[in-house]
Amino acid sequence: GGDCVVLSFWPDSDGDGFGSNSGDPILTCDPDPIGASDVRGDCDDTDAFVFPGAAELCDNIDNNCDGRTD
Repeated sequence: GGDCVVLSFWPDSDGDGFGSNSGDPILTCDPDPIGASDVRGDCDDTDAFVFPGAAELCDNIDNNCDGRTD
């Protein structure tokens, strides 16, 4: 059939696998949309080295999105 399972995704501008922490989700039937992720929480979606769980680097940036800089 033509039934569609609607899934939620968030824009992943930097391609790190984590979608933006803000904004509304993208609702689609596509299970793997380009430029989006089903995992949100990226506190800086313009930097591929910043995402939840990233290694904290000595660069005065919150690399792992825990709210603290190094």
